[in-house]
Amino acid sequence: MPLSRYKIDEIDETHLRSLIENEIPEGKSIEYKMQLPGSTDEDKKEFLADLSSFANTIGGDIIYGIKEEDGKPASLEGLNSFDLDKTKLWAEDLIRIGLKPRLYSIQFTEIKTSSGGVLLIRIPRSWNCPHVLDFKNRWRFYGRNSAGKFPLEIDDVRSMFIEKESFQQKLESFRYDRINNILKGKTPIDLVKNNPVLLINCVPIDVFRGSALYDLKKLNDQKEIMDPICDWHGAGQRFSFDGLVRYANTHNGKRDEYQLFFRNGCYEYVTPKFMVDYNNKKCIAYPHLGNALRNVINKYKHFCEYYDIPYPLNILVNLIGIKGYTIIRIKANSFEMGGDDVIREDNLLFPPVMIENPSIKSEDAIKSILDSLWNACNYAFSWHYDQNGNWIENPR
Repeated sequence: MPLSRYKIDEIDETHLRSLIENEIPEGKSIEYKMQLPGSTDEDKKEFLADLSSFANTIGGDIIYGIKEEDGKPASLEGLNSFDLDKTKLWAEDLIRIGLKPRLYSIQFTEIKTSSGGVLLIRIPRSWNCPHVLDFKNRWRFYGRNSAGKFPLEIDDVRSMFIEKESFQQKLESFRYDRINNILKGKTPIDLVKNNPVLLINCVPIDVFRGSALYDLKKLNDQKEIMDPICDWHGAGQRFSFDGLVRYANTHNGKRDEYQLFFRNGCYEYVTPKFMVDYNNKKCIAYPHLGNALRNVINKYKHFCEYYDIPYPLNILVNLIGIKGYTIIRIKANSFEMGGDDVIREDNLLFPPVMIENPSIKSEDAIKSILDSLWNACNYAFSWHYDQNGNWIENPR
C-alpha cells in the first residue's frame, strides 16, 4: 500500500516491511536509498535532482535505509550514526542554495526499526514549480515518471509555467465569485442586507488540481473547528450544495454571520460584526477584527490538520462596502476614536497571503493585511504589533 495514504508521523516499521513484502517498486512517487547522501558535489547534485523531480511532478517519498534491487525494495537495513536534526539542517541549507525557486514544506522523520533508524523525506507537489537545480555548474529541470527521474524538455517546463499562471488566475476568479455572491445575496443563508462585511476565504493549493472531497459529517465532534469565531446568540447549521454551513443569530433572531466548510477543503467566513456606528461615525472595531482574523486562520489550520489537507494555504481577506469607515479602539464599556481619516475605497481586497507550512504563526502571516488596513486609515502600521513585529493581542 502506498505510503502517501498515511501521515508521515503514522508510518512505522510495519509499513516499511509491507513495501518490501509486496515488492512496491520505485516510481513516480517513491524511491529507495541504501545510504544517506554523500558530501561530494556530485552527491549533492543527485540529492537536489531527486527532490526537484518529486516537487515538479506529483510529490512523493524518499526512504533512506532500504536496500533496492532492480527498482524494488529488497531489505530493511537501517542507517548507521544517523542524526535527524543534523541531517535536516544540512538538507535545508542545501535546498536553500541549490534549488530555484526555493522549495518549501518538505517533511523529515526518523522511523525507528529493529535494523536501525530509517530516514523518510516527504516532498509535496510544489505550488511554485518548476524548480530548477542550480548548483556547482549544473542548471537543469527534472521530472518523474514510473521509471524515476529524468531531465525535463523545454515544452514540459513551459507547461509548468503556464499551470503556475493558471493557478493565480483561478484563485482570483474564486475570490471574485465569492464577493459577487455576497453582493447579489447568493449566500448559503439569508444575511441582514446592506451591511458591510468581512469576507475571509482559505484555499488549499490542491483545490484547483482536482482535490479530494472530504466527509464533513465528522466535524460535529471537533470543538476547535466548529466553535464560533465570536459570541453567538444562538447558532445553527445545515448542509448546502457546497458543504457544511455554521451560522449565528443576532439578539433579534436575524442571521448575520456564517462559516462555510467546503467539501473540497476550502473555508469561508462572513460577518458584519466588526463594522459599527458610533457617534454618527462608521467605525471598524479594534482589536476585535484583528483577533478574529487570527482566530479564523488558526481554526482553518485545525481543519486542515484534521483532514490532512496539504499545505500551502492561500488566505484571501476582503472588506466589502467599507467606504467611509475608520478604526476605533474598543475598551471596556467605552470607545476610543482614531484619526479623522476614513477609508476611501468601496471595497478593500488585500493581496493573497500564502502560509507555506503549519509552523508559520497565523499572526505573522496576517501582518501585511493588518498593516495595509491601518494604512488605509492613515496610520503608519497596525497597533497589533510592537516595533519588533511581535503580536499584541490586546494593545493598550
